Amino acid sequence: MQKYMPTPKHHIINYLEATEQTVPLLDGLDDALIGIGSQYTNPPTAIYSHTKIIETLITQGMTPEEAIEYTDYNIIGAWIGEQTPTIIHDFH
Repeated sequence: MQKYMPTPKHHIINYLEATEQTVPLLDGLDDALIGIGSQYTNPPTAIYSHTKIIETLITQGMTPEEAIEYTDYNIIGAWIGEQTPTIIHDFH
């Protein structure tokens, strides 16, 4: 029997429910979701890894170039209000 391993999204959803908060999440990018950000009196935002977004889009069938262009224009360039997800550029 395989052991259940909760995903980061599972932990994030549990945290949001426990704290009675909501944040918009990006469809199809659960593997790139790494946390929730807080700043002073601003509402929380979902935090995504830029690297993991690119990797996820590539596994969904995009070329690396397409994934970068899509991310830059459609994700980083999107504004959905003050809870627009934050994309971090992670350096390894």
